[in-house]
Amino acid sequence: MQQESNLKVRELFSIPLLKMKVWEDTDELNDCEDYILSKLQVTNPQQAQFANRSDKYRILERYPKTKQILLNYTRSSLDKMGYACNFDISTSWLTLNKKGEHVQLHNHKNCYWSAVYYYGHYERNGGGELDLLNPLPDLSSYKPNLKNINKFTTPITKVIPERKHLIIFPSFLNHTVTPVQSDIPRKSLAFNIVPIGNYGDGDSTYDTTWY
Repeated sequence: MQQESNLKVRELFSIPLLKMKVWEDTDELNDCEDYILSKLQVTNPQQAQFANRSDKYRILERYPKTKQILLNYTRSSLDKMGYACNFDISTSWLTLNKKGEHVQLHNHKNCYWSAVYYYGHYERNGGGELDLLNPLPDLSSYKPNLKNINKFTTPITKVIPERKHLIIFPSFLNHTVTPVQSDIPRKSLAFNIVPIGNYGDGDSTYDTTWY
């Protein structure tokens, strides 16, 4: 019979979650109230027509100083992760969730990384956490019962909003925002990240300067 002391577990492949504090001044974002509305926040067809105009998804183009600050943090952190290619911010948008509101489950396409920057003020235990779902269980058709939750079995990773913190995660991860419980609205900036320049090799080579 195998003894427990003989068991060795290797962590084969890691899904990274990057977290860092932004020290520079980004308070100019507080002056903008051009928020994207979630499907749950749209109450009528007329509102839906104007709620999510395409220009709202390029919000950082209005704030080049803040965009460069966040881009510097993004590039520096991904460089330390071991990537040789460069990265740029594609789409970016502001969200606001009032007490009782949440964001439905989703992921992001046409990007490699996604990010959330908490530029607002947040009340401790005020809800509005970012929940990232573990993608591994969906790779199997089985759903075994668990006797305890650990880093190998956990279904969700939870990120609590903290002012001036930047979170970066793989875009394929399904994620949601839990209901806000505080009277202070949850403000955040979300953006997507794509590789630029030359990357890949052989018949999978791509260069964004080709077009």
